[in-house]
Amino acid sequence: MTENKNKYSNFWIDNDFFNPNDVDLQDDNSKKSSDLMALASYKRAVSNFVSIVTNKDINVTFKTSGDSYTDGNTVTISSKINESDFDPIVGLALHEGSHIKLTDFDVLKRLMADDFEYPIDDNYLESINKKYGSTVSHFANYYIRTKVKDLINVIEDRRIDYYIYSTSPGYKGYYHSMYKKYFHSNIIDKGLKSSEHRTDDWDSYMFRIINFTNENRDLDALPKLREVWDMIDIRNISRLKNTTEVYMLACQVFKVIEDSLPKPTADSSDGDQNQENEDGNQGEQSDNHSDDSQGGDNESKNDSQGGDYSDGDAEGDASETNKGGGSKTTQGDGELSPRQKKMLENAIKKQKKFQEGDISKKRVSKKDKSKIDVLSKSGIEERMSGEGYEHGDHNSRFGRNKKTAVTVVRNFTKDLVDSGMLNNLSNSEWSTERYNGCVEKGIQLGTMLGRRLKVRSEERSLTTPRMKSGKIAGRLLHELGMGNTQIFDHTIINRHKPTLIHISVDASSSMSGDLWYNTQTSTVAIAKAASMTNNMDVVISYRGTNDSNRSTVPLILIAYDSRVDKFAKVHQLFGYIRPSGCTPEGLCFEAIIDELSMVNNNTDTFFINFSDGYPGFSNSDIDYYGSAAIRHTSAQVKKMTKNGVKVLSYFIHGGYHSNNSDQFERMYGKHSKNVDVTNIIQLTKTLNKFFE
Repeated sequence: MTENKNKYSNFWIDNDFFNPNDVDLQDDNSKKSSDLMALASYKRAVSNFVSIVTNKDINVTFKTSGDSYTDGNTVTISSKINESDFDPIVGLALHEGSHIKLTDFDVLKRLMADDFEYPIDDNYLESINKKYGSTVSHFANYYIRTKVKDLINVIEDRRIDYYIYSTSPGYKGYYHSMYKKYFHSNIIDKGLKSSEHRTDDWDSYMFRIINFTNENRDLDALPKLREVWDMIDIRNISRLKNTTEVYMLACQVFKVIEDSLPKPTADSSDGDQNQENEDGNQGEQSDNHSDDSQGGDNESKNDSQGGDYSDGDAEGDASETNKGGGSKTTQGDGELSPRQKKMLENAIKKQKKFQEGDISKKRVSKKDKSKIDVLSKSGIEERMSGEGYEHGDHNSRFGRNKKTAVTVVRNFTKDLVDSGMLNNLSNSEWSTERYNGCVEKGIQLGTMLGRRLKVRSEERSLTTPRMKSGKIAGRLLHELGMGNTQIFDHTIINRHKPTLIHISVDASSSMSGDLWYNTQTSTVAIAKAASMTNNMDVVISYRGTNDSNRSTVPLILIAYDSRVDKFAKVHQLFGYIRPSGCTPEGLCFEAIIDELSMVNNNTDTFFINFSDGYPGFSNSDIDYYGSAAIRHTSAQVKKMTKNGVKVLSYFIHGGYHSNNSDQFERMYGKHSKNVDVTNIIQLTKTLNKFFE
């Protein structure tokens, strides 16, 4: 049975996210675009995870050449996306994000400045210099600093892990995947049980301490290891409330270990280290351009490692190999082979890199990162559509009925236009000059329409005089002397509830030419008219298709939302929108139907559709055409009306599907209108009736 390497993300990621089926059908530019779209969605997902777990707005970004994020404010992620990597990368981002939330990086600055905690003082520094016979003035400072820094990394990681496990237990799986990939391996298990690293030196102690969470730990492998285990006390790691307390503990552990180490002989002196190339880049990530380092052996028995404190994996009583008083050291299960020793050496180096935050991450170019940032700022997300869709043609390749992802872009900007990432946007001089014309005409038409479209802003009042309560009528005060107490006016004011109009425009290729010009003119006109009405908001979205890592996906571009955008956005940007691609009609409706229904109950919601009448779309997930697509679109319209949304659908004449008005009526029924949408009189008549 094949191991599910991405089992935690598979709960919420579409099965084809990492396995595009039709990618070979794309040209190089489309493939590049699809990769960047996928990376933007991937970055958004990881960012959401980090924000949820840390409850902080932490910047998540891809690493580019020359970047070095050591400010304690940024999480960098790899640009490599595949099934085996995604869960570990999410875990790593959560780990780094939690350090940003909880780690006091000023403590590390204190360490680098040789501001040590008790019991390390000037006298102790002098004793270290004497022990190692060093003539270098700052040898003791450097020697202690590097060892204490390693201990801080280990203890602080355990503290951070506990935070994740106790506050966000649902995310433990990502942590387990991270440790399995970057930290644990079968050779580490063998090394812990072997005779390796059982000599009194810092390398042996750090190897054993780093792997305290491993079930194969042997607390009697070194004279002071059990005492160090008790001092760190992983089971009660939550007692350490901050990084300063971790620093204090690290200094104490250092002294216990250092005091137990024998004075080096002339041949093995550890004190003849005259280099002063101090490692001041705590947590800095590697500038290596290679891909993510690969994880350990899949046979590793450490799936529950990495400090799964809630399960007690690493904090309970010592295992069978750990029994004893600690006064005698164990010898292990024998020596490793030369090949195994080399493997263990490499695995230990990998663990140290992880502890230091020096994990190699695949980079993106600065140009691509800029495009990804634009896509991220556009609020790009994916919604699954096609629920219940069934196509009857099971005897051909057109029998695919799976749900498919719909790309939703929520923030339309000029940067998004210039990125060239969306098929429905173009900054070519020819198209913008032509389509700016219809925007200008739409504004003029909308100004006239706004004067005629008064029904939603009108206020009616009815005043009833001589009531027993209400507002005192001054003209009747004199009647109080005659015993008349009915001197109040009661006024009832009838106002229309606030209105939200969602205009959805078919932006497929079949809408090209005059159809697009006329449709854009009418769309802009309605938006302009609404801007002249006090209690009316408008959202304008465009439906099309776009290249993705699944070859082609339905696209919804939320181009304008009067609740957050000024009308000037229509004037400035709508000329860049063009028709392109297929017509995934109902699939796009399904992707936004929930938010249409979630509008405040005190708001009337209207859905206005512009379309030339016939749905048609196909990718590796779904074949969306014919009667099945018509039925699915009709079902979405019925869902809207059932949820209280009033629907009006304009059939646009003159395109490829001009003879398909009957299919149009099958989809929209009594909600369909066959009028000239550029005729101000017809448009006003249908809209006023619609808004009644």
